[in-house]
Amino acid sequence: MSTSPQSAEELVKFAPDLFQGVGCFPGEVDLAVDESIKLVASPSARLPEALKPKVRQLINDLEQQGFISKCTQPPKWVSRLLIRDKSDDELRPCLDPRPLNSALIRQYYEIPKKISSC
Repeated sequence: MSTSPQSAEELVKFAPDLFQGVGCFPGEVDLAVDESIKLVASPSARLPEALKPKVRQLINDLEQQGFISKCTQPPKWVSRLLIRDKSDDELRPCLDPRPLNSALIRQYYEIPKKISSC
């Protein structure tokens, strides 16, 4: 008999502590960027006028919950913002990180190997 979870519901019951809170890690991340790559500030996609109040409310909610914050100075990189409709009539904010991803200097870490005495 297998003890590993076979469905999403079983996984949540198997490890409930992994599904608590909003999934934030403490501290800040420092990303190394190749300075020779041209900076990109992508414009946001145009929004229909009817969606603008709903998007403003979504952004305010995300800011109040601590997921995003207002910039106090012009950022070096700006990812394109897209807003998509979800099936439950909610809005999903999406960012296009491709320009920034192409400029990131990848950090590679070797996975430690455990030497057993067997």
